[in-house]
Amino acid sequence: MKQMKYDIFKKASQFAVVFFLCFWLTIFIFSISGSNIKQLNPYDIAKISKEFSAWKFFTPPFTFNLRLYYITSDTTNASKTDTLEVLERIALRKQQHAPFNQKENIVDHLVNNSVNGLLRSVWIGRKMQGDNIPSIPDSLFLTTVIASAEKDKNYLRYLSTIKNYGITVLKENDIDSKNKRIKIVISQMPNIPFNEIHNKKYIQKETVIFETFLVDPIKSK
Repeated sequence: MKQMKYDIFKKASQFAVVFFLCFWLTIFIFSISGSNIKQLNPYDIAKISKEFSAWKFFTPPFTFNLRLYYITSDTTNASKTDTLEVLERIALRKQQHAPFNQKENIVDHLVNNSVNGLLRSVWIGRKMQGDNIPSIPDSLFLTTVIASAEKDKNYLRYLSTIKNYGITVLKENDIDSKNKRIKIVISQMPNIPFNEIHNKKYIQKETVIFETFLVDPIKSK
């Protein structure tokens, strides 16, 4: 009886080792930036997320990072502007305050979820400009796509959250919100491919995938 239990535990442990080796090998292969494995398309996030919902650990990695910019302009002096990027700053604050970073985690969850939700509302089922209507300029195509999502309640809720956080960002940076208008820009910054890491001439082309064309007046709280 003891021998039987020993054999069962031995086989179970061997199976566990083999399973986890295969698991981490799969993760490693999917994580190689320079590989030819199909990777996530930012313009079809909702569809792909659904396909991989049961296999989240095996989802191909994103090939880009998002950037969220707040651009302010003075209503009395149009040349007076400020530009602040916040997603990278949020990530750095989480690292700096770890492990006691509950506040930073809440901000990260709130802002990033709102950004991703906003992009899903705008881009769900759509492809980028060059894949659909090459004759239309990028700016006009982006305007059309955003306008089609503006009646979506979820879109409006996500956008409202991002706007409200912008007021907090201005206060944190000692920027007076009086007589200011704010513009929100979300862009996509591609990751450097694994085989280009040491190439100093490699250029990361940042692409705007959302912006508020009608800048709204800031209402301080």
